Amino acid sequence: MSHPFLPVNPCCTDVVLNSPCGCSSTLPNSGCGQDPCGTNVIVSSNVLYDGPVLDCIIVEPCDTLNVILQKIDEIICNLLIQINTLNIQISNITTQIINIQGDIININNTLAECCVTTTTTTTSCPCTTYGYVGPRFNPGTITYVECDTLEPITDTASSTVQFVCVDNNYPIIEIGSINVIDTQDCCSNTTTTTTTAIPINPFCYEVTAVNRCTVYWTDANGNPQSQNLTDATINICADEDSIASSCGAGGGITITGGTVVCTNDVICQPPTTTTTTTTPCNCVTFTNTDDTILDYNISYNDCLGEFVETTISASEVLQFCGCCGVADSELVIVTTGGACIAEVCPTTTTTTTLACVSYILQSTGAGEASNEWEAFACNSNISVSGTIPFPGTMETGCITEGSLLLGANLEVVSDAPCEGVSCEAFDIQGLSPVGSWDAIDCLGNPVGDIAPSGVTVPTGCIIPQTLVLDNAYIKTYLGPCGSTTTTTSSSSTTTSTTTRIPTSFKYYLTNAYISPALACAEVTFPISVYSDDASLNLGSTLYTDLALTIPFPGGTRWYQESLSGISFAILNSGVIASDFTC
Repeated sequence: MSHPFLPVNPCCTDVVLNSPCGCSSTLPNSGCGQDPCGTNVIVSSNVLYDGPVLDCIIVEPCDTLNVILQKIDEIICNLLIQINTLNIQISNITTQIINIQGDIININNTLAECCVTTTTTTTSCPCTTYGYVGPRFNPGTITYVECDTLEPITDTASSTVQFVCVDNNYPIIEIGSINVIDTQDCCSNTTTTTTTAIPINPFCYEVTAVNRCTVYWTDANGNPQSQNLTDATINICADEDSIASSCGAGGGITITGGTVVCTNDVICQPPTTTTTTTTPCNCVTFTNTDDTILDYNISYNDCLGEFVETTISASEVLQFCGCCGVADSELVIVTTGGACIAEVCPTTTTTTTLACVSYILQSTGAGEASNEWEAFACNSNISVSGTIPFPGTMETGCITEGSLLLGANLEVVSDAPCEGVSCEAFDIQGLSPVGSWDAIDCLGNPVGDIAPSGVTVPTGCIIPQTLVLDNAYIKTYLGPCGSTTTTTSSSSTTTSTTTRIPTSFKYYLTNAYISPALACAEVTFPISVYSDDASLNLGSTLYTDLALTIPFPGGTRWYQESLSGISFAILNSGVIASDFTC
């Protein structure tokens, strides 16, 4: 083993250096007058460290130089191993970054080039150089079209070769003694490159990212776009089929939309919903029927929606404009009247009876449009209408005289004048999650309320033809109430007695079809019917009126019911004879 860092002994140049101290004195012909490892040399094992403890290289007092060098060597070797490991890790990370950058560049290039088509057309040279020569005596002629001028030229050959540029689209005419030599093209081939942008088809899309993703797309102007998303949703105007993504572990995107044409991202943003709540401003009357000296607490919301609380004395009647009156005693009767005028309760409210007629109509032939009728409900401008399947009859109820419009296949069977507006009351129950009802009350005012699922709300006295139900049904028909002309004042009290008739439930049906499949394909439900069954089944009977007195003439045809999605075969007696689940 050689030791290149030790000084070379000039006396040992002719022997093998196999000793850590230089040359070996045991070898013959060493050429050395003394042993380099003899007593005159201080070896490293005899050198001791007498300083303080060196923490970093773990050197302690009395360590020999050999021990110190071994400790330093071990530390350096460990550092070199760690440095090498770090270099490998850095190299791997750098490679991953380069790969990711390359992927991004490729995606951007793809997006930038996806909408461009490049066409290269090469046009061959249309001209050729010809040489011609003739004999000295009686030379012939050549006729050709020159390439640049496109004019015909006739020239006489000579004994010297002449060169011309001839248009290849026209023939060469040789007359007499002449020799024409084909040479080479006299122009270069023409290459034309045309770049055409593919038409952009931008639509509105909603893109939702799970975990972290980068979304790429081409906008309505053909420009590449990108955005980083983390568990978020964006609405963008993007070219059709241009949306792409790159996601981290467990990430992904969902894309919806693609039906609304757009020109920019603003068009695709979801609409902002603004909810405006209007406080009713009706006359609220508190009547204290207790004639003792007790006062009771009452409260209401005024026309600005502010909560107001006060007291009412014995036998006192108080009126306020607002809504939602509440008293802390059942002896205080709270009633809500007509709308206030300039926040002042009307002293007298009178309804005027219109000229109204009730008709019974009959269908004379098939045809949906020809079996429709329309009119105005009595004492209102609310439109009422209906469709009468063939064969069948239907009562219009009280409508304004002269407002009835009939289809071609309908005729009037009978008519009877209505003495006035018939006001009736109902209990309405909502369906899940919430329903509502709207109508016109007997004073001609629009009324309505929310009907939560499973909760029953009263309509009060309303014109029955104006009742509109949304996700709700009539749970109980309370019968007629009030009179055609009602006068209310603060000094009078009117009490009416109502007679209850059987509970009725309202259902909506499609038009009649000859098969259940055709009925199942329908999506509109123009026919209103009633039944005393809360859910329709085989044997249930359907009626055309709330009082359940006129059976629905089904004509043994199929009708789909809106709520259940089931098609029913209904007889002329109104009885359900068969069903079919759509």
